[in-house]
Amino acid sequence: MWHILITFLDSVSWAHSSSNSSSHLSFIQCLENFSSLPSSPISAVLYTRDNSSYSSVLEAYIRNLRFNESTTPKPRLILTALHVSHIQAAIVCAKSHGVQMKIRSGGHDYEGVSYVSNVPDFFILDMFNFRAINVNIDDESAWVEVGATLGEVYYRIAERSNTHGFPAGVCPTVGVGGHISGGGYGNMMRKYGLSVDNIIDARIIDVNGRILDRKSMGEDLFWAITGGGGASYGVVLSYKIKLVRVPNIVTVFRVARRYNENFTDLVYKYQLVADKLPEELFLRLNLDVVNNTNRATFVALFLGNSQELISLMNKNFPELALNQTDCLQMSWVESVLYWTNLPIGTVNALLNRAPPSITYLKRKSDYLKKPIPKKGLDSIFKKMVELQFPILVFNPYGGKMAEIPSSEKPFPHRAGNIVKLQYATNWNENGVEAANRYLNLTRTLFDYMTPFVSMNPREAFLNYRDLDIGINHNGRNSYLEGAVYGVKYFGGNFNRLVKIKTKVDPHNFFRNEQNSTYDSFVKCFSQNKIPNDQIQSIFYTPTNPSFTTVLQSYIRNRRFNVSSTPRPTIIITPTAESHISAAVLCAKQLKIQLKIRSGGHDYEGLSYVSDTAFIILDMFSFRKIDIDMGDQTAWVESGALLGELYYRIWEKSKVHGFPGGVCPTVGVGGHVSGAGYGNMLRKYGLTVDHVIDAKIVDANGRVLDRGLMGEDLFWAIRGGGGGSFGVILAYKIKLVSVPETVTVFRLEKTVDQNSTDALVQFQEVTHKIDNDLFMRVLLQPITRNRVRSVRTTFIGLFLGDASRLLSVTDSEFPLLGLNKTGCREMSWIDSVLFWGNFDNTTKPDVLLSRNPESVNFLKRKSDYVKTPISKSGLETIFKKMVEIGKVGLVFNSYGGRMDEIPESETPFPHRAGNLFKIQYSVNWNDEGEVADKNYIEQIRDLYSFMKPYVSNNPREAYLNYRDLDIGVTDNGKNSYSQGKVYGVKYFKGNFDRLVKIKTAVDPENVFRNEQMCNQKQIMSTLSFSMLQFLLLIICSFCSFSFAQKELFLQCLSTSQIPKGQLANITYTPKSPNFPFVLDAYIRNSRFNTSRNIKPTVILTPWLENQVQAIVTCAKKSGVLLKIRSGGHDYEGLSYTSRTPFVILDMFNLRSIDINIGHQTAWVQAGATLGELYYNIWKKSKVHAFPAGVCPTLGVGGHLSGGGYGTMVRKYGLSVDNVVDAKIVDANGRILDRKGMGEDVFWAIRGGGGASFGVILAYKINLVRIPPLVTVFRVSKTLAENATDLVYRWQYIADKLDNNLFTRAYLHPVSGNKTGEFTASASFIAMFLGDANTLVAIMNKNFPELGLKREDCKEITWIKSVLFWAEYPDGTPETALLSRKPLFASAFKMKSDYVKTPIPRKGLQGVLDRVAKSGTLGLMFNAYGGKMSEIPESEIAFPHRAGNIYKIQYLLYWNEAGAAVEKQNIQLMRNLHNYMTPYVSKNPRESFLNYRDIDIGSSDNGPNAYDQAKVYGVKYFKNNFDRLVKVKTKFDPQNFFQNEQSIPPLRNL
Repeated sequence: MWHILITFLDSVSWAHSSSNSSSHLSFIQCLENFSSLPSSPISAVLYTRDNSSYSSVLEAYIRNLRFNESTTPKPRLILTALHVSHIQAAIVCAKSHGVQMKIRSGGHDYEGVSYVSNVPDFFILDMFNFRAINVNIDDESAWVEVGATLGEVYYRIAERSNTHGFPAGVCPTVGVGGHISGGGYGNMMRKYGLSVDNIIDARIIDVNGRILDRKSMGEDLFWAITGGGGASYGVVLSYKIKLVRVPNIVTVFRVARRYNENFTDLVYKYQLVADKLPEELFLRLNLDVVNNTNRATFVALFLGNSQELISLMNKNFPELALNQTDCLQMSWVESVLYWTNLPIGTVNALLNRAPPSITYLKRKSDYLKKPIPKKGLDSIFKKMVELQFPILVFNPYGGKMAEIPSSEKPFPHRAGNIVKLQYATNWNENGVEAANRYLNLTRTLFDYMTPFVSMNPREAFLNYRDLDIGINHNGRNSYLEGAVYGVKYFGGNFNRLVKIKTKVDPHNFFRNEQNSTYDSFVKCFSQNKIPNDQIQSIFYTPTNPSFTTVLQSYIRNRRFNVSSTPRPTIIITPTAESHISAAVLCAKQLKIQLKIRSGGHDYEGLSYVSDTAFIILDMFSFRKIDIDMGDQTAWVESGALLGELYYRIWEKSKVHGFPGGVCPTVGVGGHVSGAGYGNMLRKYGLTVDHVIDAKIVDANGRVLDRGLMGEDLFWAIRGGGGGSFGVILAYKIKLVSVPETVTVFRLEKTVDQNSTDALVQFQEVTHKIDNDLFMRVLLQPITRNRVRSVRTTFIGLFLGDASRLLSVTDSEFPLLGLNKTGCREMSWIDSVLFWGNFDNTTKPDVLLSRNPESVNFLKRKSDYVKTPISKSGLETIFKKMVEIGKVGLVFNSYGGRMDEIPESETPFPHRAGNLFKIQYSVNWNDEGEVADKNYIEQIRDLYSFMKPYVSNNPREAYLNYRDLDIGVTDNGKNSYSQGKVYGVKYFKGNFDRLVKIKTAVDPENVFRNEQMCNQKQIMSTLSFSMLQFLLLIICSFCSFSFAQKELFLQCLSTSQIPKGQLANITYTPKSPNFPFVLDAYIRNSRFNTSRNIKPTVILTPWLENQVQAIVTCAKKSGVLLKIRSGGHDYEGLSYTSRTPFVILDMFNLRSIDINIGHQTAWVQAGATLGELYYNIWKKSKVHAFPAGVCPTLGVGGHLSGGGYGTMVRKYGLSVDNVVDAKIVDANGRILDRKGMGEDVFWAIRGGGGASFGVILAYKINLVRIPPLVTVFRVSKTLAENATDLVYRWQYIADKLDNNLFTRAYLHPVSGNKTGEFTASASFIAMFLGDANTLVAIMNKNFPELGLKREDCKEITWIKSVLFWAEYPDGTPETALLSRKPLFASAFKMKSDYVKTPIPRKGLQGVLDRVAKSGTLGLMFNAYGGKMSEIPESEIAFPHRAGNIYKIQYLLYWNEAGAAVEKQNIQLMRNLHNYMTPYVSKNPRESFLNYRDIDIGSSDNGPNAYDQAKVYGVKYFKNNFDRLVKVKTKFDPQNFFQNEQSIPPLRNL
């Protein structure tokens, strides 16, 4: 960082004593003394070079890769201050210790001066945590902290107003502090001047640690920090900015012109007009070279509409030939997206702090005071072609910039400038040679421009730092050196800046040093009453001589023990439970990841490797084993090894054992919590099947046993991976009986020894042979006599003598060829040694050794086999294994006891139905990435090859054989969906229960790794207390009366929802995940703009009693409750409102319980149709449910509105198949069909459940479907007789076989000429039968379509769901589990019913409008069949007999802005009006699930009935009045309401 220095600057001692340990401690003590806030310890925000997060924090705000090389000087410390006391401490302590401080507040910093120094001892004060923005629209101002980005400022302004903005830069990831203090400009500069011209106050910490505002700092200093570089004078905390007015609509354009005969004239004319155009217009010119040709790109922002812009451009700059199609109208905040090349409509993207890409770069700047002559332009163009890479950017001046005096701010470049020039060169090649080449190219162009730009001085822009124009060595010539560049940046203002600097910082201080995670943890442990001598004995840091030994002792995979492997900041080796409690609490408090290592296989290193800063809690000292032979149990601490456990059992009894794994050096904690198995699993099941108690330290540091933790958590830690839920201290296990003599064998066979046939027979018998026999098969590629083949090794343990074993194998597995000599009788403990590959002479005490014989590089994977692999399949596999090279397979027998235990008994689900489990195994000793890649690709190749032979949907995997290939989580906002990818493979149907338990016991996600059981997105990692949490809610309810606020908060805090749960289901606008939770189920981007009022709170319950409490409290406090349960909601009624409101979001209530025996299912409202269909399909291939074709639709909204699908003609609507329901009424009661009564049950089937209560679940009747169904999609254009086909379709659609549903989709397609459209009619069908029958039906009834057999696809019903949802062929059924739609855009929908065929002329008019629009679509959905048989009054949905088809009108668009929306909605309304003569009348009927606010709305006031009747009779016909009566009785106070709800009668 350069400083403006005075000639008489006092010399400063730059002693490097900070490298000395005592100085280090002294400095740390200084920081702690000056910043002692318990709520915000400074130690938590310090990053030293040995901190694993150091590099990521350092690099987070490096915007130029030139200064992120291995040779770049790095700071000793980074301080990411969270509180002003941290900054004050940094200043005071840096002064006393003589350490240089670099202040980083996010400006362009093209030369890295805020984070690079040639002084050995320097540190960075990084301000990115200071990012609060407080917008006050009333006085049109905002306080903005310096660490905020411009994008965040723009977003927060737009949240509050669509007619305000701020005139700053176009790069949204640039930080406010650096940008403003250097005189930042943007594309409203010509209207409103620079950012600093709109600063009215500021806060700064000066060299003495004082916090000063404008008044207390004085006008001189305030002047200096508004354009003179704030970091020369102190630490700027925040600026108070003046907002400026912007119109509702602005216009932008970007047009490019290539070099031609008019190119020079065009650029020359630009110079003549750029600074003279109306000040509302900012017109930038970019000159670059593309394909050896000059290109000029003109980019503009105009504060007005496109007509005005076209007019003034045609008047002032006709040479550009701008036309209307070049222009886009949008809101001001959307123009920010446009200028940044972000998609329009993605306003949330402004909150991203990371730029899209980072490159190596060089920037320079110039000012142009008179036009460059045409001859000069031609020579510049030629030079640019020669240089190729540098770009020239012309930014126009004039307007407001010409009116402000050059001394008004330190920034002097005002009147007299036509444009500012920016030179920009980016490159991606690393290295000094490349850097020098591109730097020289930029400098060459800069030098070439000398005759054309300002001179004496050659002016430069401070925010485009350029060390080429001068540097300062901060010595006694500092003033002279500073003046060289100072007059270029500041002109005549330089000397005034020097005088101010001399006064406020005469000694040029701003330096600091470090604190470390180690010190923070030591302090935290001490606060948790752990004696210092104990802390010192269990803490290991990288500087400790034993650190490497401790770290490597339990690394079992050398892939994660290389120089590039991230290392922990600390290893803690606890010896007491209090140590573990303290570690958990301190990790939680200091927000550092805790990795728990308790000795499982851990093939992927998850217990000791992380990409973020982390600490290892190593449990190896917790190894006590206490065996009680009286009740045949044992308490085993998690750090004990299996070998130690087996040995201790053998010491006590020769006829007892434990069914754990065969690797004696595996740790008990990891093995058991992941559901470890061994060679007695067919007799006794898994380890976890014999766990009867446990002790765990939870996220609050409490030590809990089974009684205290509860059965849910006890269930979870027996196979669900204990590391997701807490720190397992010990398990209490039940021992099993073993005979005095067991028998083992190991038998090798090759292919020529009949191994393939033996393996075929193994598959047939392995799961049903005597339960006392466990067999493992090893398949390994080998080379014998120079021939590659596969060796098959059969290994067995039999709980009995050899004679009985042979009788079993001879009878059931004769191809094994086992004989007496192949058998070895021994004790059970000796069999442990046999399976551990020890030789015959080894004594049992070898099991006490904790060191494996060798540690290799390795990779493992797993699979489950449910049907035998054929002989030909095995031969193909052998061939593939030989081809690949080294990967082996291990087949482990299942059946026996494993078949008897239900899948849900423990989280481990792989029980009945499995023949054997496969382990894929490859080890290697070659070091390096090339070897790693080679062997990992081998195992992945074989795994991929095995797909046809193993389980699918999901492809199951074994948790203890961790495999990151099957999915990982970043523990961010998408953690649940990420976790589900691997979670269903490890846990199948148990995954969601694990998630619920995780949510309850660890809501802040303290215990996490890359494959944990993630919380659903009801999680918001709230780091404040419940009191603070409630205060946030209070603040957010500013529109409610004080009494309402108090009642609501008091009610919530005293309800049956525990406080921990309440915090985890509640999101306020200040919650980090609030925007993601809100956006997750918004399907229409029209209602996701800054114009839409956002909810005050979002509540995401996952328990029914939580819903009860929310309803009760909302009613008591008068809060408007919007219920979101995932229907189409085309008008956003479930998440928007004109008044303050709360969203009750049902997405976590999504369980599905299918009873195939009764052909029914209970489905919670938050489940999606896709999830329902998938779960039905998993249970039965001949059952289904007749609902919609959009799999991401929520069940609650879809069913309550009368949802339909492709089986509507066979089985009616979804609600015609609802037999029970559960609802929470306005009094908070949970009622089923009997409890609510038949009237309410009638109403919530098609009448819109949200008018009556909160639907929790529906009980549905499943319907029968054939094993195969047939679908087709045939499209015809107007030229192919589409009009006549649709006309004919109307006459047969409702009369076809009830098994056949057809849809006619009228939509535009590209015509013969570019930009032209024609109309197409796509006929889409679903037939519950085979293709031949379908073709016969169609050719008989609709021969005009000309359907052929090849047009048809015979597929399963579940595949038809994917077909109708427009997934590509081959999409797996699991895609239905995705809750995210394929696309989301802005749209408008409408509906109609047709009772008589539309004449050809009418249809032609429709199709003409479709073609002309290029965007409109209509879907004609056939009725008749079952729909004609059900009376109109059967349920609330009335549209039955007499309807030929229902019309859905569709119009989608991606452009943002009110004008575009208005235009498209009017286009839709015009089509709807055109259709009036052809559709139902008196009333003109509409479909409730296709909500359309155009047909009427209610304010729920005194005239609610009259208002509601307008839309009510269209949706419900004669059923409307019955719905009103039900509403009046069930919810007389109209608690459940929306803009189209059913009203109660006020006089009842």
